[in-house]
Amino acid sequence: MDYAVSREGARNLFNDTTKAGQDDRRVNVIPLRTIIPRTVAQHLSWRVNNLVALPLQTLKIALKGTILHVHAPTPVFKPFSISLVNKLSKCPMVLDLHDPWSGHPFPIIGSFEMQLRTQFMRYAINNSNSVIVAHTALIEPVHRINPKKQVDVIPNGVDVELFKPAPKNEALSKKLGINKDELVIAFSGHVTNEKGLDILAKSASSIVQNFKTAKFLVVGDGLFIEEVKALVNKLQLKDKFIFTGFVSAEKLPGFLSISDVCVAPYTPGPWYQESKVETPIKVVEYMAMGKPVIMSRISEENVLVWGDGGLLVTPGSVPELASSIITLLEDKGLRMRLGDNGRRFIEKEYSWQKITKKLVKIYQSLNECN
Repeated sequence: MDYAVSREGARNLFNDTTKAGQDDRRVNVIPLRTIIPRTVAQHLSWRVNNLVALPLQTLKIALKGTILHVHAPTPVFKPFSISLVNKLSKCPMVLDLHDPWSGHPFPIIGSFEMQLRTQFMRYAINNSNSVIVAHTALIEPVHRINPKKQVDVIPNGVDVELFKPAPKNEALSKKLGINKDELVIAFSGHVTNEKGLDILAKSASSIVQNFKTAKFLVVGDGLFIEEVKALVNKLQLKDKFIFTGFVSAEKLPGFLSISDVCVAPYTPGPWYQESKVETPIKVVEYMAMGKPVIMSRISEENVLVWGDGGLLVTPGSVPELASSIITLLEDKGLRMRLGDNGRRFIEKEYSWQKITKKLVKIYQSLNECN
């Protein structure tokens, strides 16, 4: 399997995975020769590299004969450029949608950029051989473009052998400065504005008044991280927050093992109103680890509800998030029950072994390059 990736974090993740063992004969990581370095102008370089560097590298792979599977639409240049490769190489393309291409797709009156996004995605959807979505709400935006296009739902899954219940990693806890008697509230993932870490920071003030031993572990990095750190300092909570920076998927379970409660405090943004996320990757991973989860109610139907693995809170509500975290910290029995529920449900329904069978069927239905 060939991966063409441009981001350093993604390359590290794949490299760690291949070094781990069994997949090293099947995974070939191909770093892109980017046109504009990401350090020059991040937003510009992201778009130009996905519009020029990515299709050129992918075309080299496609000429060998393959199926093109593109995760989209962040940004829309990626599915559009791979659609051009699809046309040139005659290789079938799977368009994989995990999020909408704007908060409100297809505005009657909207900005030029939003209209351009729509046209790029229209081209990609119409020319794809297969469209799959991670959340059922994303079927509707696809059908706005092409009502006849077949759309399959393949939710986010997890490696249940990698992410599984485990004793707290004492060596890592010591390294991070976490004592045995401290209760840990953890967040993992890419730190962007809509992930709600500012809401978590604000809720921490009242939480530490009830639990002097509470600590907050932020595992990940992103564009919003410095703003979160500044807010934490302003709230005089620097000694209560630990920021690890980027952690690969292989090492993430060790960090999550330290936690007593895991959170996903998404904000009430238009992105979530459109996509109604059912299986957030971080939440699926938390549940697989057997951890009780607190997640913003960004959808009424979701993996946390189905698996009875935690509590839902109103997006953006500081008091409600704080109250829910305190409830779980006070009740160890409840934490254990919710964690056990979540693990059993994920192991049964959302293991990669089960999810990938659906994907393989789609691959088998497609012909390789002519």
